[in-house]
Amino acid sequence: MGRSIVCGLVFLVACGTSSTTTTDPAPGPGTPVAQTNVGSTGGTVKTPDGTLTVDIPAGALPDDVKITVTEISAPQPGTVGKVYEIGPTGTQFAKPVTLSFAYGGFDLQGNDPVDLGVATIENSEWTALAGDTVDTNAKIASGTTMHLSPYALVGKPHGNPHNDAGNGDDSGATDSGSGNDAGNDAGNDAGSISDAGDGGDSGCVNVHSPQGTCANQVGACYQYPGYIKGACTNDDASIGYTVVCCPP
Repeated sequence: MGRSIVCGLVFLVACGTSSTTTTDPAPGPGTPVAQTNVGSTGGTVKTPDGTLTVDIPAGALPDDVKITVTEISAPQPGTVGKVYEIGPTGTQFAKPVTLSFAYGGFDLQGNDPVDLGVATIENSEWTALAGDTVDTNAKIASGTTMHLSPYALVGKPHGNPHNDAGNGDDSGATDSGSGNDAGNDAGNDAGSISDAGDGGDSGCVNVHSPQGTCANQVGACYQYPGYIKGACTNDDASIGYTVVCCPP
């Protein structure tokens, strides 16, 4: 009788120590890292690590939609940090949606933070979004979109737009018929923009980048929303390129 009681007590102790706490496994390939139902009142979807925040304003969606964020491999080269498929892919919004990337933990690959931009794939290349901003203090780059698809950070071409000969007066004339701004031939005007070489009224502009080539150029016409990318020419040294951007 005594032995039976002892055995029973041993059994109860063993049962009490056999329970374990389980945690959900890490998401596998193709599994959303974040998902939230968002309706007509708007909402926010944020990845657990805080890298990406999707802010959807009220009125952007007519009904409830499960917004998902899935980390994917870059469909095209040229990205900085993580790439996300935000779905359902193809979802259209009635109001601009803001995408914000926290780039503090990213390898910027030599890009200046002020040149970062949120981009999506258009015509098989990364194209920077409209309304892009960079908060270098918070280390957050943002842009607005009207649809869902893959998104990532890219390094945009350097430099600011300017007019012929640097005089700020765009007369439509070009330097010796070459269509380039003064100083371009010296290679000192990185990221410059000039009138199209035809000297006509087409409205096209040449966009020059001192980095990359035509084979891997990214969002060359981003400074001209709606413009269509035309001919691309590599520099003589095969480092840098010039793209013709024309209005639709």
